[in-house]
Amino acid sequence: MKLRSSLALLLFLPAIAIAALSIKIALNFDSTVDTKYRDGAKPQSGCSTWTFASKGDADGSCNEVSASAVTIAASGSNDHGNIDYAYQSEATDVDMQIEAQIPSSWAGWLESGTGCGVLLTEGAGDNDYSFQVWWPNVGTARAKVWDGTASEQLGASGQFLPRYLAARYDDASTRLQGFESADGTTWFQIGANVTKSLTFPIRYGVFCTSHDPAQTTTVAITDIAFTTTPDITDAGDPDPPTGNDHLIATGTGTFDCNANSVEPGDTVTIDGTTRGALLIKNCAGTAANKITIRNDVTESGALVIARASGSQGGFILELRSVTHAVLDGTGGWSGSSGTCSGLLSWPTINTPGLECGIKLTRTGGEGPSSWLHISGTSTFITVKGLEVDGDRVNVARGIGIQLNDHSVKDSGVPYSSITDPVEWREGFRFTDNYIHNTTYECIYLGPNYNSGDFDDWKLRDIEVDHNYVLNCGRDGIKVKSTWGDPDDVKIHHNFVDNLGLSQGSLATGASDHCITLFEGGGTVYNNFCRDNSAGLNNRAGIIAYSIAVPSSFGTLAINAYNNVLVDIEGDGMAAGRQSTSDIVITPTFYNNTIIDPGGFGIGISSNIPSGTVRDNIIAGHSGSAMSLPAGVTNTNNLSGPVASQNFNNSAGDDFHLTATSPARNAGTASAPATDHDDVARPQESVDDVGAFEYVP
Repeated sequence: MKLRSSLALLLFLPAIAIAALSIKIALNFDSTVDTKYRDGAKPQSGCSTWTFASKGDADGSCNEVSASAVTIAASGSNDHGNIDYAYQSEATDVDMQIEAQIPSSWAGWLESGTGCGVLLTEGAGDNDYSFQVWWPNVGTARAKVWDGTASEQLGASGQFLPRYLAARYDDASTRLQGFESADGTTWFQIGANVTKSLTFPIRYGVFCTSHDPAQTTTVAITDIAFTTTPDITDAGDPDPPTGNDHLIATGTGTFDCNANSVEPGDTVTIDGTTRGALLIKNCAGTAANKITIRNDVTESGALVIARASGSQGGFILELRSVTHAVLDGTGGWSGSSGTCSGLLSWPTINTPGLECGIKLTRTGGEGPSSWLHISGTSTFITVKGLEVDGDRVNVARGIGIQLNDHSVKDSGVPYSSITDPVEWREGFRFTDNYIHNTTYECIYLGPNYNSGDFDDWKLRDIEVDHNYVLNCGRDGIKVKSTWGDPDDVKIHHNFVDNLGLSQGSLATGASDHCITLFEGGGTVYNNFCRDNSAGLNNRAGIIAYSIAVPSSFGTLAINAYNNVLVDIEGDGMAAGRQSTSDIVITPTFYNNTIIDPGGFGIGISSNIPSGTVRDNIIAGHSGSAMSLPAGVTNTNNLSGPVASQNFNNSAGDDFHLTATSPARNAGTASAPATDHDDVARPQESVDDVGAFEYVP
């Protein structure tokens, strides 16, 4: 159903409180009748209590029977439907609230496009602003705004067959809200708040509409009440949008922090448990007072943001130009554990126990470009407690988490060094998330390098940790263009399992690695990577490489330690560059445990001039354990059959050392301070080789 005109969408009531007023509205549409009022409202005369109007009315009379029972005759048809409405006016700037009871059904209610509701409007013309709360004959209650040129659907409720609807206006805050209720006592907000300073006099009232020229629709609207002291509030949310807590109501498609007066330190709650795609934009916290964006932790389940229909592309949740903020689903919901990543008892992942407070997925339609997209000028954001279910087998695209925006360029271009960027996409942390079943990469952060004056913001101060990453169509975690200090780029304590599932179809020729540093430096440690997708090639466990950044730009360093890499189809660890004209990568790989690699345990291309490989365990390799150029130092690495390493339980992916392991007390004096389990090194007189320290 389309509701277009301001009054032609609604019906209004008295300037004083009115109780138990009953109005009957009969809509009789006849396509042969004059429709010159198709885009506006035709005022009626002769009604002592109410003013009645009808879109395309035939006789111009209101046929009033009494103050509580009125029949309106209307006819005519058009593309926007015919509307009968009743209204009264309030001339003074005041708070306003109009409510009414809508029946659960009405005569002719199953014909196409019938609906009834309440409204507040600035005038009778087609171009006047109008706020409407209505209930169609099929579906759930809805709130809508008509601004004179176009309408905006503010959202649908989670209730079905409501009995009461209300519209509220607070004059001081210029806030409009729509509500529904099953009993006229307990109310639930529909859609988002609207900020709009209404111009008085304001018409308020009730309305009905229909689209079928052959169908008469009769609706009895009762319990109409108007007041200038509004008292209806949302009972569905524990934190109504007052003070520093702002509510994004169910059905809202866009929430602008700036327009909603969100201040540093405020909390923004996304209401409900099920909703469609959402854009949150223009949020500006500070380092000391971050803005928190969260689900409603008192709900009975997680917040599920899902695509139900539509073509491929777009985003399910987008944070655009948001800075110093936290997207937080770690609070779970009422009765949940609040544990999202599932890293509870290594090496066993307790998948059934994962309880992320925010989940992105689809129930219909095509896949998005990415499920969570962070764009615009966004910086300093933490994302935690998020689940992405990419529904890979049913959609043709979709990155789990994506950080980049090709429309935002650095003013420091053209570059001549990796220290040249002026604007940085910085200060991001992705922690305690569950990302799975994506068609493309599970986590994809940063841009490619582009020569000349067209370069996207580069990355620095990035942390990706304690995430469970599973069943990725391409890479598990890919990070690009991290040109800042490598010690400020940390990828650690992630469990990444089953990669490159789209290779050979959607992702032919793409990189499908566990953890990728592409044309950037960083530190990669304490990750567990297992690849169960046997038979697919061209992937490494951990890889750093470059193909476009000029060698004159400097050197990129990658440090990787305490990682456990199991059943990797390609090299367990790798570093390389396409040619000597590309930027130099300097790898330092130490104290890692690499099991059953399909390629080399560690493979470094011949054009890498220097690096260090030491104190690693490489077990179960079918060919050479390592392929290293002459400039890379090879020190104290153990290799051989898996059985020769005397692991605790290799068949169960438990590669802790035992008392008889050859790696025990065999390391150099420069091991990391802790091991893969964050156990202090050394436990005895000498550090151990590999990712685990033996605990006597």
